[in-house]
Amino acid sequence: MFFIFLLIMTKKEYLIKLLTALDGKWPMAAGLKLLIENNTLSGQTIDAMQSIFAESLKFVEDQESQKALQKSHNFLQKLKEIELSNQKKDSLDLDEMLENI
Repeated sequence: MFFIFLLIMTKKEYLIKLLTALDGKWPMAAGLKLLIENNTLSGQTIDAMQSIFAESLKFVEDQESQKALQKSHNFLQKLKEIELSNQKKDSLDLDEMLENI
């Protein structure tokens, strides 16, 4: 018998994975990751990260970093939509988006 386990990550886990993917591409990633890992940021602050990514896009000149930030912004937008609609099946889409950052 084969068992398939679908692990649904929490918002915090998704953000940590996202920031890990951005480490080396975006200077703020390592610091934000530490804050989230140590529960220093509140839920509202984590929600505001979408705005941080959008603003950072304006100032990043490196094309590769800019692409990664744009994908991250899109990822956070999708995460917020899923959270609002509370649809767990869409978490697979999030996993796929993370793979492409």
